[in-house]
Amino acid sequence: MVIMDIYTRRIIGFAVHAGDPDGVAYCRMFNKIISGQELPTYISSDNDPIFKFHCWKANLRILGIEEIKTVPHVPLSHPFVERLIGNVRREHLDHLFFFDKYDL
Repeated sequence: MVIMDIYTRRIIGFAVHAGDPDGVAYCRMFNKIISGQELPTYISSDNDPIFKFHCWKANLRILGIEEIKTVPHVPLSHPFVERLIGNVRREHLDHLFFFDKYDL
């Protein structure tokens, strides 16, 4: 998970989960990243089914954060985040050898 302020292009935080993430894992990662930070008013997410879990929506409702969905099937709707993910993949993951998700 990557959280980035798209107005200032500042990276707020990263989180990685070993295994298949579910709604609870996403809530934990999000809460860990924003702990000690000022809470955002809005958060933008894609249309992945993971963001439809009850605990994800309840977490945002409790924190008072409004979720804005991206345009479906348009990965370029968040160019800064897409570029950041591409840079991390090219500059870090392409130079590492790993055999399974636990090595990663």
